Amino acid sequence: MLLAAAGDGKSTALMQVAYRMHKAGRNVYWRPHAGVTLDVSAIADLATEEAPLLIVDEADNCVPALEELAGALEGRQLDVVAGARLSDWRNARGDISRFANVTASEETFGRLSRREGRAIIAAWSSIPKGLGLLGDKGGLDEQLKRLLDAVESDKRSNGSLLGGLFRLRFDQSRLDAHVNEMLDNLEEHTIDGSHVSLLKAFIYVCAFEIGGLAGIDRRLWAELLGIDVKELRRTVEFSLGTEAATARAGGLVQVRHPEIARSAIRLLRGRSRGLDLGEIYGDIVRSAIALGRHLELADYSRVVHLPTKISDGLREAGYSKISSYQIAVNAASEAAEAEPSLLVYETDLGSLYRKMGQPEVAAERYAAAYTRMHLYRDRERSASGFFYDWSLSYLDADEPASALLVAAVGLSRERAKLTRTEAGRYFVVIARSLVRIGRDTGSERARLGLAAVFKLAESTLVPADDLEACRNLSSQGKAPSTSQLDSSLALRLLEKCLVQLTREAAALQTLRVPNPGLLSATIEPLIGQGR
Repeated sequence: MLLAAAGDGKSTALMQVAYRMHKAGRNVYWRPHAGVTLDVSAIADLATEEAPLLIVDEADNCVPALEELAGALEGRQLDVVAGARLSDWRNARGDISRFANVTASEETFGRLSRREGRAIIAAWSSIPKGLGLLGDKGGLDEQLKRLLDAVESDKRSNGSLLGGLFRLRFDQSRLDAHVNEMLDNLEEHTIDGSHVSLLKAFIYVCAFEIGGLAGIDRRLWAELLGIDVKELRRTVEFSLGTEAATARAGGLVQVRHPEIARSAIRLLRGRSRGLDLGEIYGDIVRSAIALGRHLELADYSRVVHLPTKISDGLREAGYSKISSYQIAVNAASEAAEAEPSLLVYETDLGSLYRKMGQPEVAAERYAAAYTRMHLYRDRERSASGFFYDWSLSYLDADEPASALLVAAVGLSRERAKLTRTEAGRYFVVIARSLVRIGRDTGSERARLGLAAVFKLAESTLVPADDLEACRNLSSQGKAPSTSQLDSSLALRLLEKCLVQLTREAAALQTLRVPNPGLLSATIEPLIGQGR
């Protein structure tokens, strides 16, 4: 039994065993892929032949059949060499020590030894340009060191040997050429019983890698492809595995190596092949939200908020800031439409508009959502983030009075529930707003409010970075000394400053908040008592 991670060479080793044993005169029978069912009776009859050998790859999906086969031999001899990913074999409760009438052993591939490394370099050297980047400099000792270091350090790859191979044999242009050929092949194939191409099935998996997730839940993948999850191996996984595109790990499907995913997504930027990444990510979050209502999906929370995590990965793959955020916005819009009763998805969408450079659009969406606040099922747990990002939208739009009002509402509404980290974020945005108001109007109240904010940040023990930001903003806004303030007096002073500054802004019509009276009516009963 050969056990190892995906990409460590199990299938290659099985093929070598089959070739060598056949060449030596053995009768070799090969299970071509995981979709082929083992006929226990027919295979047991093979044991009447002389020295038959059965090779079984992806043995984790036929553990009961192998156990039944062992019991059916009844003294006849059949040699079996099988391979499986270690995690999948354990998940399938594979244990050959339980099998009857069997003399067996397990061989687990581990770290690459120096001897094995030399053998690999020798094999690569026998192929024209087979060493790739590894042959650019140095002799055997240097090449061996680079290979062993690459394999050991490539923690993100789904198979460290495969990761070392990619890092040392391909530069970006070579990798892109390899992946482009693979995408051409996938584009030509359909999936039995599905309206989705094999190419799109692969890009769904790549989308998870770009978002920093370990892989896609097979049940979600099947939903996206419109097929039964039981058909995945036969119709999709075998084909993608043959192309060395994806691998399974437990209930997840992963790209064989992160660089393959980045290359595939990068190539789509130049040639879309009829795919829209905004729609790809939108499909994922919409389907995840629907399935999550009755299934416990792997990494559910991270999947449904995937739009907020993909812009950095897309930019690493060569997309511009605007295009990467546009893709994210499209997907976040799907989430907001799929679950309109959750405020958190509106916050995701508003945050992306703001980061994309459209704070005015974000602020308008937040203002509209506020009028529906009573309808959101998650308003109690999501309001803190909602008001915080809404206030940032106004700051980015250079509307400090509106930012101050919204931050004040959020702080007053959520004060009892805020963590120190959340309180620190609110204090910083209030201080930033006060500095701008003081700069624009010369308001003495803004200076007093800054002193109060710094004192409250200090006494609340907010994170060090936020405390330092409040200190710097207080100095920048020329706030008076806080030596005479205790935390109780600072709170009353800040409350008074917030209310008075909001009233002044409303009177001067510098508030850009729709229905400012609605927000002011919220803030005054909550913190106006301190006037």
